[in-house]
Parts: sequence; structure tokens; C-alpha cells
Amino acid sequence: GLRDIHESGYVLGDTKLSNFVVVRNRLGIIDAEQSLKSNNPYYKAWDLLVLFLFLSYKIVNLNNFSDAVRKFLNEYNPDKSIVREIFNIKNINLMSFYPPTHLYVLKNLMTNFY
Repeated sequence: GLRDIHESGYVLGDTKLSNFVVVRNRLGIIDAEQSLKSNNPYYKAWDLLVLFLFLSYKIVNLNNFSDAVRKFLNEYNPDKSIVREIFNIKNINLMSFYPPTHLYVLKNLMTNFY
């Protein structure tokens, strides 16, 4: 998944849910024109923030959102440098699009990795 992409030294830039497809039980990426080769934790954090933003509007129920993000994070296992970058002030514009309750849940879940 996304962790494999990041570990390969790439970031996607546009991780909305519709850019991921499953074909024959394999994850595929479409619309990757914003991707670039980088190991920068800020760009990895951006990928996660965009993914969770779109997930927050897809999964409105807070308990279900929390469960989905927790499951993803436990598998992805972000390191501290990525978690720090998620809450970097540079991301305030993106975070302003989050439903406040979902952003609160995300903040609480991220503290497990800090």
C-alpha cells in the first residue's frame, strides 16, 4: 500500500480515495501525475493528511472513522518524523477542510505514534 510506496522513495501528492483501485487483489494507483521521488517526511505526511481528509467525508460516523484510521495507522506505522510533519503549521490550510470532530479523532490517534 501507501507505506510500500513511501518506503520505495516516492510520494503521491494526491491520495484521494478515487486514485486507488484494486485489480485482482492488488492495489493500483491512477492519476499519479503529482507523484515525485522523495523521502521527505513532510510529503509523506501530506499524503496521509489528504487520504484521511477524503476518508473523513466518506466515513462520517466518528467511531467508524476512528476504527478505519486506527487500522490503517497500525499497518502503516508512521515514524515520529512523519507524525510531527502532519501537525506542521504548513498544513493548516489542508486541515481547515477537515470536519473538526474528525480532526480531533485524528490528533488523538496520532499521539500513539509520537
